[in-house]
Amino acid sequence: MNGSTMSHRLQRQSFSSTHQHVNRPKHIPARRHKIHVVAQHRPAVTAIAEPHTTTSSPQTSSLPSPLLTEQQTAWQECIQRLQGMGFSEVEAEQRVQRAFGWGAKARSYWRHEKHEQPADPQQIQAVLDFLSQQLGMTDQQITKVVKLFPEVLGCDVQQQLQGNVDKLQREWKLQGCVLTAAVLRSPPILGYNVDCEGNCVGECNRCWVRF
Repeated sequence: MNGSTMSHRLQRQSFSSTHQHVNRPKHIPARRHKIHVVAQHRPAVTAIAEPHTTTSSPQTSSLPSPLLTEQQTAWQECIQRLQGMGFSEVEAEQRVQRAFGWGAKARSYWRHEKHEQPADPQQIQAVLDFLSQQLGMTDQQITKVVKLFPEVLGCDVQQQLQGNVDKLQREWKLQGCVLTAAVLRSPPILGYNVDCEGNCVGECNRCWVRF
């Protein structure tokens, strides 16, 4: 065997041996990885309400704007008179408004008879004196009447209040403590001035049919 043949054979064995030890890459199928999305639970955000603060307004801020200076003074005198009976400032002013035709509730009662009139301390005092002297009411009973029927403070003493007391005495024969008890049971009877006798005229809050 000549040298070239031997050299060629050694090269073939070396090539074959080398390829036997080489790890050929195998085909690995691609795996599909599932991605699990974990929902993050965010804590609920609760809105915190800001504390409500009330500011006290000046005493004259609630006065009806059309009133003149002297009328505003009279308005305050009426409020103070009712405060002396145990009403708060707000309660007293509400009753003064309803007595003299200010606001929706007052309009529903007075209709066109009384509309946004200036408050009159003498008028209020005259009504309180009537309840005390003519009906023999105590201070607590008078407060109850004013609380349940604030419009009484604006009623004419002679024509309205005395007229209704006369009617109760004449037609229903109510006298003394029985008369007083009837008024305390239903204070609005002092303001009745309509008697439809069953034929409604649309003024039920001032009609004797309610008695």
